[in-house]
Amino acid sequence: MIKRKILTTVAAVSVAAMMTVGVFAVGWQHNVTGWWYGTNETNTTWHANCWQWIDGNNDGIAECYYFDQNGYMLASTTTPDGFTVNADGAWTVNGVVQTKIVGAQNTVSASDTYSTSEYDNNGISLAALDMLGRTRAENAKYGEETTVEGGTNVTVIYKNGLKVTYDFDGGYNGVDTEIRAGGADVAKLFRYANLGTDDKDMVRILKKMGYDCYTNDNVHVKNLKSNVTSKTYTFYIYGFDGRRAIVFGEQTGVH
Repeated sequence: MIKRKILTTVAAVSVAAMMTVGVFAVGWQHNVTGWWYGTNETNTTWHANCWQWIDGNNDGIAECYYFDQNGYMLASTTTPDGFTVNADGAWTVNGVVQTKIVGAQNTVSASDTYSTSEYDNNGISLAALDMLGRTRAENAKYGEETTVEGGTNVTVIYKNGLKVTYDFDGGYNGVDTEIRAGGADVAKLFRYANLGTDDKDMVRILKKMGYDCYTNDNVHVKNLKSNVTSKTYTFYIYGFDGRRAIVFGEQTGVH
């Protein structure tokens, strides 16, 4: 965000053009040149030279917009840092508008189940948050489909597509330590697990979205603090070209 001062005739003309709408308020403004986003009631400050997540209709879901050096939103073009925005100015990847949950989410209840298309404000699956750290008996509400025993643990594949590994405690009912998903199911754990064409591209996009991540043979997304549990989690994402898979766990449990 920048603050403007009318110091020259050129600046005065620019500000006058922005003020042709007549009524000022915080939020989207428009004139013959284009759209900008005012950040104070007098319309003397606005976003410029930056990306901003904005929830324009207050539905709890924000889209990402780029504003140029004059404060105008770019549309139907490629931004200076190489990303695509559509006719509405929203950032897209492969034609799909990228969104971010910014509204309050429901807390996890032991008696509820969540679909794998429900996420917290960091894109973490509410189903995964509900299942992680629980016993096999506690997760039975999600419906077991198949199991694979491994001597010291057992992996249960649930009807929602998530794979949960439990430690052996004499009956394969120990607390689970990680949750996995593969192929088309990776986004059931992390909303943005399908972004990018390779590791490097994925990290580039996720960093733009504000995630702490890096690539070291695979993509590591770390320091994700959930607004639902107030705990910190990490994702380990590997494989591309239809072979992508993901592991999810608490920050200290997955490396």
